[in-house]
Amino acid sequence: MKDASRFIRKEVYSALNGNITLNSSNVPVYNVVPSSATDPYILITSISNLIADDIKDAYLNQIITQVEIVPPLIQILVVN
Repeated sequence: MKDASRFIRKEVYSALNGNITLNSSNVPVYNVVPSSATDPYILITSISNLIADDIKDAYLNQIITQVEIVPPLIQILVVN
């Protein structure tokens, strides 16, 4: 069976690339981060691809794709 995770990553990349901005600047999206990359950027990786081989009449894949924002842009507000 073929590995479908690259197709999933490609669609996620297409949906995000050129559509995410921060302070009016485009946030680049990568599958592999180049050494020249600067923060912030978005990294798309596949961390799991489980293929069920024991099913004779169907194909079943469970694909987990991670979308990571570097550096994390979520600020936590602590109120005392």
